[in-house]
Amino acid sequence: MRTRYRYDPDLDAMVEMRSGSNYFVEDTPKGPHVISDSMGGVNGLRAMYRKDKKHFDSKSRYRADVKAHGLEICGNDDVRGSAPPPPDYGRVVSDAYQQFDGNYNGTADRVRAEEQRTAWRRNNG
Repeated sequence: MRTRYRYDPDLDAMVEMRSGSNYFVEDTPKGPHVISDSMGGVNGLRAMYRKDKKHFDSKSRYRADVKAHGLEICGNDDVRGSAPPPPDYGRVVSDAYQQFDGNYNGTADRVRAEEQRTAWRRNNG
């Protein structure tokens, strides 16, 4: 298990946190996490699609009412879809070779000229 430390202001030092010691106080109680059906707040959720602007205190009742009115709840779903496929680097490299060999837009000429200038500077510099 990984060793964990915390700062103790009384000792003005870092102190190792050990299980079962008095240095570590558990912040959250252990147990299952339950999602509440309650909307919370004073009046819950106000249904703006209804003429009477009814307030709902229960998520399940709100969802049932939305469905009964022929509507759909749109939330924080990921609408972008799946991730794009990874690039095919073999194709990228082969395309670069073809461009260089075919002197596409003068690429090969520029590279050769730069290599010649670099060689001249190295030999005469």
